Formats: sequence, structure tokens, C-alpha cells
Amino acid sequence: MAKALFIGMRSPLTAGALAGWLASGNEVAEFWSAAPGLAQDKFGAPRLGPARLIARHGIKAVTVPWLSKWPEVVDAAAATGADVLITCATPMIVPDNLLAHFGARAVNVHPAMLPEYRGPSPYLPMLLDGRGDTDAGVTLHVLSRGIDEGDIVAQQAVPFSQSGGHFTDWYAALIRASHDLMRDQLPAYLTGTTAARRQSGGSYHKVASPVIIGPTSDASSVQRMLERAGSTLQLAVELPGRRRPVTVMRVVRRTAPTGAPPSLGVLTIEMDFADARLTLRRATGVERRMERWQLARLLRPLQL
Repeated sequence: MAKALFIGMRSPLTAGALAGWLASGNEVAEFWSAAPGLAQDKFGAPRLGPARLIARHGIKAVTVPWLSKWPEVVDAAAATGADVLITCATPMIVPDNLLAHFGARAVNVHPAMLPEYRGPSPYLPMLLDGRGDTDAGVTLHVLSRGIDEGDIVAQQAVPFSQSGGHFTDWYAALIRASHDLMRDQLPAYLTGTTAARRQSGGSYHKVASPVIIGPTSDASSVQRMLERAGSTLQLAVELPGRRRPVTVMRVVRRTAPTGAPPSLGVLTIEMDFADARLTLRRATGVERRMERWQLARLLRPLQL
């Protein structure tokens, strides 16, 4: 039986990977995070993370310093008794001395089909590039000095179109894939039943969220961006005098530009772009909570 030091953050992807490892019959020595767990929000919509799994399995959760700035990180890892290092959805880079301690038994879960879309934010650029079917999926790979460049242990494709173009359904499928890779493929790799293979080529992407759609964009570009990634609720426009960007989902109407200032309604925003005035559907707080409920429903079989 293997015992893992698990490093992650308060995300559903981390919870899915953790659940898969536990479902394989292996153990978790400790769970390290800069900010573990998330409470239920005040309206009752669940924010899925690893907190409930950690509590249910009696796992010791430790809030740790930034790994690269922690001189005692190897001693702390050794003290856990772990013989495997697993990272998932963590912003912390694993330093060289910790990589050396675990060697080829240090692995990461990455939500893209490596070697394409390395980096901390593969979802948005992948969808905006129109490559949600060719490069979408989950990769389990060995950790290395280069970000997401280590040998590939296993992969599972999760085409975006199979979700009907709806981000929450696709995200749930990615989480299920990460769970299955951790449950089935990681134990096979650790016991030597399967071997990892080298990566070659590839690409790295990092984008800020939300992605701002500017008024200099033409209507066709805005339409294309929203068709590809509007369901992520991570595309937005900025308005003068408003502190936060307004999240938008799709184009409702297109007319000739008027030169008038933007008009913000309860469900829509109307504003001029380079060659047209567009009415855009806004995302409301209720819709955001409904998406979280939908994600919780889709992931119920994993018992996160």
C-alpha cells in the first residue's frame, strides 16, 4: 500500500483526484495546501473542494509556507512517511530538493492533453483557440523542473463537444477523468505495471481571469469568443465607473453602432464595439449558484 503526500488547493479538481487515490485503496499521509477547504456559501450552493474528504478520512491537513521558500520542506515531507508525492491544481512550484526526495514517484494531475496547454490556466485558452475537442482531457505525469513537462504516465481525452458545449458539464467530466486516472493508472505506474513516456514539443498558456472583451473588438470576434467560452462565465466587459467587470455569456442582438454609452440592464448589457452595437447576456449571481449546484449533482457519484 502506497502512502501519498498530497499537495493541492480548494478546488473540485483536487477533490476528484484525492477521491480517486483513496478509492484505489492507498493512503494519504498529509494534505498540504496554502488554503485548504471551503465552507458552504451563505445561499447554500456548494463549493466543492477536498475539505469533506479530508475530514471523512481523518487526513491531517496542514497549511504550509510557499514550498520554494521553505528551507525545511524536505524534512517536513520525510516526517510524514509518504513514499509518493501527488500535486493537483496547486499554484506552488515543487522545488528541486523535494523532487529529488521523491524521484519518479512524484506526479501531477493536469487538465489538458499534454504536451499542449501546459501551465496554470489551460481551460480558457484551449476553448478560445477552438481546440476543446483536440486537446481537452486530463494528463497524469511525473513532476519535473519544467512546468508540466515531465514524462506522461497516462491520459484520458474529454472532448468539449461531448458536454454539449456547456462548461460545467465538461468540467465535471474532467474531474471524473482525474478521479479515474488516480484510481486506476497511478497504482499501475507505481507498481511498475505501466511505464511513463517522454513528452516532446508542446505549448504553454497562462491567461488572467476573467478575459476582458474590449470595445475595439469586432462583432464577429466577440460572437466567436462567446460561442466558444461564454459558458465558462470567465469572459467579461469593463464599464466606465464600475469597479468590477461584467461577466457576459452570449450575444443576444446586433445592430449598427450608435455612439451612445454602454447601457447596463438586469440581464443584459448593450454597448458599441468596433463595427456593431451588441446586446450581451449577463451572468447573474443566481446562475453562478445554479452552476455550482449542477456541478455538485454531476459529481455526486464520486462522493466528494
